Amino acid sequence: MRTEPTLFALVCWLLSPWLSLAQDAETRRVALAELLEEGIYLQEAKGDLEGAMAVYRKLQAQSEVDRQFAAEAQYRLATCYLEKGERLAAVESFEKLVNLYADQAKWVEAALEYLPKEFEPNYIPWSPGERTVLKWRMPTGAPIGQMVYTVEEGEREGVAFWKFSGHGYISQRLHLVTEVEKISLEPLHSHFYQTLSGMFYSQFKDGEIITLDTRDDTEKKVVTEGRVYDFLQFLFMLRQISPEIGGRIELPVYSPTEKISRLVPIEVIGNEILDTKIGQLEAYKIKSKYEGIEATYWISNDEKRRLLKVQMGGLEGSIVRFEKINYGQFKVYHGENSLYSIEYPESWDIMNSFVLQKTDIDRIFFLDPKTPDESYLYSRRIDTHNFEEELSLDEDIAMDQIADSILSIYGKRISSFELLGDGIESLTIDDRPARLFLAKGEDNGEKIKFMRGVISHNDMLFHFSCRKREADFDESIDVYRQIFNSIRFRQEDIAVKGES
Repeated sequence: MRTEPTLFALVCWLLSPWLSLAQDAETRRVALAELLEEGIYLQEAKGDLEGAMAVYRKLQAQSEVDRQFAAEAQYRLATCYLEKGERLAAVESFEKLVNLYADQAKWVEAALEYLPKEFEPNYIPWSPGERTVLKWRMPTGAPIGQMVYTVEEGEREGVAFWKFSGHGYISQRLHLVTEVEKISLEPLHSHFYQTLSGMFYSQFKDGEIITLDTRDDTEKKVVTEGRVYDFLQFLFMLRQISPEIGGRIELPVYSPTEKISRLVPIEVIGNEILDTKIGQLEAYKIKSKYEGIEATYWISNDEKRRLLKVQMGGLEGSIVRFEKINYGQFKVYHGENSLYSIEYPESWDIMNSFVLQKTDIDRIFFLDPKTPDESYLYSRRIDTHNFEEELSLDEDIAMDQIADSILSIYGKRISSFELLGDGIESLTIDDRPARLFLAKGEDNGEKIKFMRGVISHNDMLFHFSCRKREADFDESIDVYRQIFNSIRFRQEDIAVKGES
């Protein structure tokens, strides 16, 4: 006899697939929980980190549906990396948790405790009047130049700002100046000079950067989204990066020569003890990549966070001095090979030329942090073959002949050459006859003024030369005169290097 199915039986039949799935899900959760417990036991009780990590990875592969188990497995995998001392891998694992499992608040909150602060914009490690000097070398160890970085305070039209300067030589003359608003650190103005590229002035405004290229007096406006930083400011901002290993950030940096901005990745990759000219210091290493060139920076892990070392494009710069500038004072430089001394402003720096002309005995460059223009002093033995007529035995007459010869050379090299003032001035410096003249002209289309002084001692000539853009020259002329007039010679005979 056939019986009709009861309502209960019919419902059970209809729900059986879902009941089966629920039983399977519960069985799966129990299995995942047991697997997680196995990993925790290996990690915490046995200290078997590799075994625990293998279990956590297996659990992740099996827990695609249950995100709670996946998130906890990811968290515990990251803590295993920490216990192994692999900080970078741990940070990557914690970041992966935060990015993939944002809905798992418990584990995201726990992971964030381990992630580095990355950038500390409110922490100001620099101070006004500080000066950092880095010597640069080729991969062979041969010296190639130096850079001097300074910090000053200023105020203009009620706006207080930091003024960062970087000036020196690395194969060519470099001069960078950036002004940034003191509280927000928003860039205001910058200028960038490089011998091969020329001078660029940039003004940073909301949503745009306007750059003047002095090579052809053209302006270009670059539209930006959000804040964009100048490259020199970027170097100082590296000192605001948290020293915690694994910290990462991307900063938009503007290139005035290309007139574009790029996102520059920055990552703290480790710690190291450095032996430097200013002592043995603990440093943290920062890796970045700018304009396709990878660079590594070493920053002192202390409250000053000084730039200690840079490796970039095969070159290496190392700190040789970190000091406070004594403004308004002059200091004395003693020539290494020419037995002379000369005074120059405390706020300036001096660099010995690493490439001497064949007849040079000594050549030094004066680095004025306020200008990219050149001033230098060099000494060389008098070569009578360089003069059209035989030099007089009378020193005063001979100096007139030498000055006339120099004027003739300038007249041929500088377009629109014009002698200024009363012409060639006759001076007496350290009881020696000297000559000095001011002139102006155009060089590569740029209007310039320059001063040239020359003085003789024994069979040596000492040439002092400075040149600036015409608009900036007059404010510095008194300082240049003071430098030239400060030359003093020792009583000993001039020491001359052997021919190379």
